[in-house]
Amino acid sequence: QVVLNNTFTDTSHTYLHIGIFNLVFTVIGTDGCVSTTTYTVLNISNPAIGLASLGGTQGCGPKTICFPITNADSNYFTTIYHFNPGDGSPIQVYPHPPPDTICYTYNTTSCPGQFTASMTAINPCDSTTATVDNIKIFTGPKASFTVNPDSIGCINTPFTFTNTSITGYNSSC
Repeated sequence: QVVLNNTFTDTSHTYLHIGIFNLVFTVIGTDGCVSTTTYTVLNISNPAIGLASLGGTQGCGPKTICFPITNADSNYFTTIYHFNPGDGSPIQVYPHPPPDTICYTYNTTSCPGQFTASMTAINPCDSTTATVDNIKIFTGPKASFTVNPDSIGCINTPFTFTNTSITGYNSSC
């Protein structure tokens, strides 16, 4: 506790430990009236966050991949979390605490490249981002043929089949 007289204009205090503190200002007027105001002081740093891979981040779509979330337990209660699967879909926002695991289904191909998923923890002081890369989602082939004549043919009339299939992307993209 610091007691200041009625002529002070400003003061300072250095917090020696990380934490959240209540700063209480009490003013006593010359008439004896008392006014108190409390401020919350955040002496915190950037939040912690981890986004892990269980492997198996490559395959044909649609493919569901689960990402364990780590290191968020000690974050400030107003920390929010942004999960970005990296495929252009909207960011998912979670309050504190975030889920233990986020599972996401990739429906589009990453070819000719890869996706990078990220989780960003944001508190009033700063943010931290963790990523998982090398997410490769392939598309399988789609069989398609045209036939001529298209429906009726007489005996000894040849049918011509033209391949219009889409080959898709495989592990070599």
